[in-house]
Amino acid sequence: MRKNEIVFLAMLLLGFNTKAIKPQETIARLARISLTILHTFNGTDGSQPTVPLTLGDDQCLYGIAEHGGKKNCSDNGGCGTIFKLERQGNGREFQLVFSFPNTTNYSPTSPLVSLNGTLYGLSAMGLNFGANLYSVKINESLSIIQFIPSNSLSAGITLQKGKFFGVADSSSTSPPNVQFFSLESDGSNFETFVVDNKLVGTAIASPMLSAENGYLYGTASRVGTFKGGTVFRLDPLTQKADLVCSFNETVGTDPLNLMQTTDDRIFGVAVSGGTYNAGTLFEVHENSCDTVHSFNKIDGLSPIGKLVQYDEKTLYGTTLVGGKNGRGNIYEVTLGDEVMVTSVYDFDSSEGGFPSAGLTKAGNNTFYGVNSGWDTIHDRIESNGTIFEFVITE
Repeated sequence: MRKNEIVFLAMLLLGFNTKAIKPQETIARLARISLTILHTFNGTDGSQPTVPLTLGDDQCLYGIAEHGGKKNCSDNGGCGTIFKLERQGNGREFQLVFSFPNTTNYSPTSPLVSLNGTLYGLSAMGLNFGANLYSVKINESLSIIQFIPSNSLSAGITLQKGKFFGVADSSSTSPPNVQFFSLESDGSNFETFVVDNKLVGTAIASPMLSAENGYLYGTASRVGTFKGGTVFRLDPLTQKADLVCSFNETVGTDPLNLMQTTDDRIFGVAVSGGTYNAGTLFEVHENSCDTVHSFNKIDGLSPIGKLVQYDEKTLYGTTLVGGKNGRGNIYEVTLGDEVMVTSVYDFDSSEGGFPSAGLTKAGNNTFYGVNSGWDTIHDRIESNGTIFEFVITE
């Protein structure tokens, strides 16, 4: 049996369709865009913003910086901050909302979730090896709602029908299985439940997607037939999960950050693997996945950021590194019979670079994002990071 026949059969077993594995070299429409740096972090107001901004009920944008702020943490790099970007007409004003105080409440690493005028997130809990679920009411102080024994802070929390779901400790069972948690927004009815680690492994690095069909969809790394990761589907009512597809180096590895379009298509990104070992873009179906684009380092490398929809046929995303300057880029995805991907903006060192978070849409043609200044692939920090505005002007 020839090598390409073996690969074809393996991909069928993984739950991947094969029609779109070929590299995409088509050119999407060239959007006329402008990008403006709105704020440069200085360390005292935050450093290394690594997750997407959240649009609050007041139409302001909120975000977290993993480091910076008060220097009471063991690495002396600051315990992290919460910040706000006000949008008044043509004005954009940055405000520091909260500095995490010390090693008992520090290092926020999960995206904020907005609900009824309150923001919710997870922060580390020092020596207790867990997380605080915290809330911040707009213009009020931070409150701790619940301590969660967790080693998966980056998995964040997902809101579904007024209830939070997330990933708790994956090391306290034998053999280790992922423990999910659920609770009400006031911290009541906290419970944990276990899902078979053959489906979800022990490494979940992005929040689950609350899909329109009532299920929660998630991604896991270092698990599956070839240990390249999986997409799983979780029923929040029965607390049972099933496998959608598995990944390998050909179709992509380490899947992250699922999103759903207005016509109910689900897309995600794989950080590495693919034709050029630069990561892939994939689509999720009921019991399978399609790899629809392999990044080639020029159009991006390591697509960590979550995709966001612009219109019926267009999505935008970010890659951490790659592009013309090696510091990440913004790319455009054009949906059709075939998916087309084009880089539309390359970051340079003066702009912070290394966007590890996706874009947030706030207006018909305006997006906001953050550059982390931190190349986590090669573990190098070039700056404290920036906030930028990305506008489609056509």
